[in-house]
Amino acid sequence: MAEIRISETAGGIAARLKRDIEASVVLITETLQDKHVVHACIGLELPQRLRHELPLGYPVCEHTVAMGFPLIVDDAFNHPLLTGNPAVTELGIGSYAGAPLFRIDGQAGGAICAMQPHIHRWSAAQIEIILEASRSAEKVLFQQFITMRCS
Repeated sequence: MAEIRISETAGGIAARLKRDIEASVVLITETLQDKHVVHACIGLELPQRLRHELPLGYPVCEHTVAMGFPLIVDDAFNHPLLTGNPAVTELGIGSYAGAPLFRIDGQAGGAICAMQPHIHRWSAAQIEIILEASRSAEKVLFQQFITMRCS
């Protein structure tokens, strides 16, 4: 994966990740106290009410952020953590691979994830590409202003 460019956006990172790992859906979210802000969603037409914000308890990414480490689920339909999750039941997410995005203070503040509508075994290469994309995404969301100021 290429080094981040100052002009790169969350949407560009999501599109590149979708292409590189052949995912059906890629999502980049930022977790706030009362909601998840959608910075990029490629490959899924979210309902109008969810286009810019996801409520707490909705996205699978919430678990990734809470744990602070990658969450890889090959079968979301039968995973005990995701049973009944609205993203699985309403949006038809069959498999999920996500990595947290860390703020300057070291706290997880968002996530980048790839999803498939069916059960999918994520390869080690795909997971590594997601981890690389997470480093780019956290620079765009949480560290870009520092880079620009120090240039």
